[in-house]
Amino acid sequence: TPRRVVFTECVTLTCGLAPVSSQQAAVLVDLDDDGSQELAVGTADGNLAVFKHLLSSPPSTDHSPWAHTGGLGDINLVTSGKFVESSQMLIAVTSSEGKCTFV
Repeated sequence: TPRRVVFTECVTLTCGLAPVSSQQAAVLVDLDDDGSQELAVGTADGNLAVFKHLLSSPPSTDHSPWAHTGGLGDINLVTSGKFVESSQMLIAVTSSEGKCTFV
């Protein structure tokens, strides 16, 4: 059975971030265990930004990052999970330089 994707709303994030270098450089994850997913986005200039309440109803009008870090290289993959026997959700970021960082 083919999957059907329905887009209900488009949110444009204009927060001064560089372009995303890979379609795998974004992930939805509930980082703070509040039942709502945050959007983590990695960029070509090594920044990782986390946005909250983008999927809330009504949607938030504040599109500034909830959390931000830099210096991660040319980010090509952002994923999440409970890594290395951690009890909390983490974000794993890999770069085209071969670096893997847990945030």
